[in-house]
Amino acid sequence: MDIILKKKNLINDDKICENNFFNDLCEIMNDNKFKVFFKKYFTNYDEINTVMMYLKIYEMIEYYYMKKFNKEIDIRTMKIILNYIIKNNILRNIIIKNYEKFKKTLDVMININ
Repeated sequence: MDIILKKKNLINDDKICENNFFNDLCEIMNDNKFKVFFKKYFTNYDEINTVMMYLKIYEMIEYYYMKKFNKEIDIRTMKIILNYIIKNNILRNIIIKNYEKFKKTLDVMININ
């Protein structure tokens, strides 16, 4: 780390400070709620993969709920739907299969670029 910090051109590079990804990353990594979440659920690849699947499910539920009811979903309803999907063997298997497809498609997209 010291080697990196000693490079003046890296420390003073305003372009890096304007990078949207780095800005977003620094913002969430400095959020205490996210830090707790990260430390709790990002301990190994399986957990990270599961969290990513839940994030995609969450996003999907938000989208379809808004589309169907023309309003944002409340947290309680979200929790109930998430719980139902995961406890229901049929829905859980559909979600897992679609998530695996999503990951493979993403891998293909990454490899193409």
